[in-house]
Amino acid sequence: MTFTLGVRRSVRGFLITTFICWLGPWIVACRDAVAPKVSATPARPADPVVTLTALSSPEQTGTVGEPVASRPTVVARDAARNPLGGVAVAFTGEMDTTVSTGLDGVASIPWILPTGPGSYSIVATTRGAQPVSFLAVARSGPPASINALTPVDQVFGTGATIVDQPTFLVVDRFGNPLSGIDVSFETGASGGTVASSLGVTNLAGIGTPGKWAIGPAPAVYTLIARVAGVQSMATLKARVTGPFVASSIAAGSYATCANSSSGTTYCWGNGATTPMVMQGSARFVSITVGTGFGCGLTSSGAVYCWGRDITSLTSAGTLPSPASFVVPRNVGAGISFSHISAGDTFVCGLDLLGHAYCWGDNTFGQLGDGTTTPRATPTPIAGGYSFTSISAGLAHACGLSTSGEAYCWGMNNARQLGDPSSMICSTMPFDEYFNEYYVINTSCSTIAQRVTGAPSFASISAGEGTCGLANDASAYCWGFGTGVEPIAPSIQFANVMAMGFYDRDRPSVITMMCGTSLVGAMYCRRSDQLDPVLVSPGLVFSTIASGAEHECGLVRATHEVYCWGQNRDGQLGNGSRTQAITPQPVASPEQPFTDHTKE
Repeated sequence: MTFTLGVRRSVRGFLITTFICWLGPWIVACRDAVAPKVSATPARPADPVVTLTALSSPEQTGTVGEPVASRPTVVARDAARNPLGGVAVAFTGEMDTTVSTGLDGVASIPWILPTGPGSYSIVATTRGAQPVSFLAVARSGPPASINALTPVDQVFGTGATIVDQPTFLVVDRFGNPLSGIDVSFETGASGGTVASSLGVTNLAGIGTPGKWAIGPAPAVYTLIARVAGVQSMATLKARVTGPFVASSIAAGSYATCANSSSGTTYCWGNGATTPMVMQGSARFVSITVGTGFGCGLTSSGAVYCWGRDITSLTSAGTLPSPASFVVPRNVGAGISFSHISAGDTFVCGLDLLGHAYCWGDNTFGQLGDGTTTPRATPTPIAGGYSFTSISAGLAHACGLSTSGEAYCWGMNNARQLGDPSSMICSTMPFDEYFNEYYVINTSCSTIAQRVTGAPSFASISAGEGTCGLANDASAYCWGFGTGVEPIAPSIQFANVMAMGFYDRDRPSVITMMCGTSLVGAMYCRRSDQLDPVLVSPGLVFSTIASGAEHECGLVRATHEVYCWGQNRDGQLGNGSRTQAITPQPVASPEQPFTDHTKE
């Protein structure tokens, strides 16, 4: 029975198998008809990437802004070293991009170097393999231009020297400085010499011929610099003028003005490095300069001012943001003046009877009218005084009575009025750091007060402090934290000027006064000195004028103008912005010179 059952199962299996085989072709056809279609694009290789190998140079040198000689190229392989296509390779660093390997397993990208010299890198990565790094050192390109670093057009008075050596910068087309480049130098038709006709740029790309010596004759002197392979050249001009002869001179905070021998008024500073003619038809017998403005007095006693407008008032009675006007305009309100003097932001003057008037800013009572209200027109000071002279300083003013007594009014924080005062003036400056206003209380006097302990004076000068010249030619100063003190009793002065500018290298040191002796020698005294020091041996001055950080004087014999001190705003008038510790001649705008560059 068992045997019979097994036979039957075997026969049944045989028949089923035979039937399936007979239906096989139709079953396959059916399967192919309903199965989803498979794309012809090869699938991602089943074998993992084992290595990513550089085919191009891993380190190379190129030129800024140019493609590298050998593009970053890698090949992806499996464990059997077979190249793998369709592998995503990411290139990161100087650029971020992803490309797929071709059938040969290779991936490559273009690489244009940045415009600045230096070392740059790109890293190629893919999953499962170590990254591959490419390094390129970008070097500067060939010379493309040469430019002068020294001012290209300078003006010098006769006898002046070029303090700074001429310098030129050589760069590639992207502005990168180039070192080791030969630069040739030659002077123009007017003459002059250079220390070397050939120079080599340093690591900063700067080349210089050394000292440039120009001739003393009034002319335009040129210096030309060239680089082989560069079409353009760099040219410097130095115009040597004759001496500037003036009849009077005045200095303000950062500017200077002078009346020339022809009667024309010229000003320089506040950005102008050489004297510029004052516009308008007015002619002045005397001039005075404040901060950003100047005023002149005509022979008829009229007062004209130009520059910063200190006369305009807002509806609130305060001075507005500085406006300016180029052509001088009459501000005297019909009063005939015999003398005027400009302070920082105000002006004082005397009429023909010696009565004092002031106008402008009055924050510290410097107008002397008993108030702290600014005035747009000349306003008489309180007290009915008659003065023989008047001088306006930073924020105070002083006058001399007919008997030589000194009276002062305005700010008194350092006893510039000579004696302490009980009044307090308040101001509210704006603090840009904290973006808010704050209050400053300062000792002051809104009316004139007599300076005690002082002799009779022949003249008086107000600056940061105050100085006076006594009738016996001795000098006295006050307002630097002390009362009236004699200055160098052994020196007899012809005039004395109150100063007040600080030494930039030593902020605690202030120049207190300068004066010329009876023989014309210039002396100045700083706060760290006991006695004045001789400033300009060999030059004899008849008149001196002081700004915030510079001084000027007229040579006694020739009336030539010399200036020295800080020069960031061109206040020395010698065509440069370089400071000078010794007097330098001011360039003349009226002296003719030969310009060989136009021949």
